[in-house]
Amino acid sequence: MWKNILAISVLIGTITISLHSFQEVYAQNGPLISLGSNPITNIYGEISVGSNQASSIFSNTSGQDFIVTTAYVHHRYCTIAVDGNVIYPDEYTVGASLFEESGNVDSVFRQGTARLLVPNGSELQIFTSFTSTLNCYYYVEGYYTHP
Repeated sequence: MWKNILAISVLIGTITISLHSFQEVYAQNGPLISLGSNPITNIYGEISVGSNQASSIFSNTSGQDFIVTTAYVHHRYCTIAVDGNVIYPDEYTVGASLFEESGNVDSVFRQGTARLLVPNGSELQIFTSFTSTLNCYYYVEGYYTHP
């Protein structure tokens, strides 16, 4: 009988020691919105872009990453680029622009749920694939992150 009590005591002690040895776990789900005085930013305007060129509309020199959540352009030949890398998902073509105001309504960029990273030190650009100079109207919205 005393062996059973001893075995149960050892078992309880072992479980207690095991549970107390676990470290606390913390998780961070993606970037957090900055706590700055104005962490949410929007950029809008008109820019004249030459054929197959990218023109800068925003330089991220904040020391923090910037996440684009919403992006619109008014013309199907205008699109968004980050450091010269044009944002074209495989399933879209220039004619069915991801950003065009009359384009794909279900686009995450049109719904404001996109998460396009513009790293610190990078540029957000408007790119055109039109055959001559084109005036592109744009609106971009997003937020700064903090570690």
